[in-house]
Amino acid sequence: SPDLLAETIQEVILKNFGFDVPVIVFEQAFLTQVIHQNPFLKSNPDIDSKTLYVAFLSEKPSPERIQVLQEKYKGDDEFVLLDQTLYLRYKNGAGRTKLTNNYIETHLKVKATSRNWKTTIKLSNM
Repeated sequence: SPDLLAETIQEVILKNFGFDVPVIVFEQAFLTQVIHQNPFLKSNPDIDSKTLYVAFLSEKPSPERIQVLQEKYKGDDEFVLLDQTLYLRYKNGAGRTKLTNNYIETHLKVKATSRNWKTTIKLSNM
């Protein structure tokens, strides 16, 4: 199962490298769906894809946690949550955002791993 595989990979990384990092495993069909459902590209196909990122969440956050994120975040960046995928648009680049993985995990109370749009496309083509 994807959950068992993720747990095994996480244990190997911790044992061999000393890092306790979240590992999330998805099937190919899910990644293809993520590509086709990007709300920023749907609303503006000419958007600069260098501003787009995806945070893959370990699970769908509760409605209460989603509300907390929406109320607390006051920056310029945009986000749209679809199920357990948080689509991000970093208007001024990922290096300047306050909407970091740590911020997302803290407010949504789920594990997250983020990738830029170019990497997300590459992952879907593997």
